[in-house]
Amino acid sequence: MLKSFPLLFVIALSLICFSFNADAAKADIDAEVAAYNAAFTGDNFVLQREKMDTLIWAGYTAKAVYGPVADALVTLRHSKDKRDVERASWYAKTLALSGNPEFRPLLTETSKRAKSKKVRKHAKLALVRLAKYQAWNPVIAAGLEFAPAGQLEETRVVNMLNASDYELVRMGAKRVYFGHKNDPNLVSLAQQRLSKEWTQVNAGNEAQVDAIAWLIKAMAESGNRDAKPLLNQIARDAKVGKLRKYAKKYAAYL
Repeated sequence: MLKSFPLLFVIALSLICFSFNADAAKADIDAEVAAYNAAFTGDNFVLQREKMDTLIWAGYTAKAVYGPVADALVTLRHSKDKRDVERASWYAKTLALSGNPEFRPLLTETSKRAKSKKVRKHAKLALVRLAKYQAWNPVIAAGLEFAPAGQLEETRVVNMLNASDYELVRMGAKRVYFGHKNDPNLVSLAQQRLSKEWTQVNAGNEAQVDAIAWLIKAMAESGNRDAKPLLNQIARDAKVGKLRKYAKKYAAYL
């Protein structure tokens, strides 16, 4: 019985940490959702545009986030006022990021009946993108409910860098490049994906090639000198000229 005590202690401690992370993650998620809701129920379109950009890689499908966007689209989609047309076009594009099929009827109707040709066009494009995000959002959001406090975005980036879909890998590499170049864990993970991926490159797979190019750029932007031998090897041996060119260029930055 005494010998089992340390194991029981470890299990108990793990459960406490698990519960703590779940509570912290819920608080972070609730705060993010509330911020989106407040932005989209308001009338500050500059703020809304900022929030729209972050939804590209947020993994949310919730109506608390997208319901106000749908309501705004319903209100403006038949207007021919230039300002309203611009906003309605962005609202249609934003609904696509939900990946939520409940918004498909609205986008379908908008693509056919909106007064503005521009709004109809973006609603039609949004229908295509909606299907992509229906597959992507569960990947992006995997494990968010157990992320450590303040680590929602980092968890998303890990998910994207580990994804099988190269468009998501590219998205993850971009997040490292633009927002996490000083995060050693994410930089290391990006380097690991680059090390694995460049030897498997298929010149005909544009998304894969582009993902690898962004991983190369992320290494240079991070100043990760440990990646320089890898970039030099890619510059010498990669099958795709674009990758050899990128690797040579960005290796010089290190």
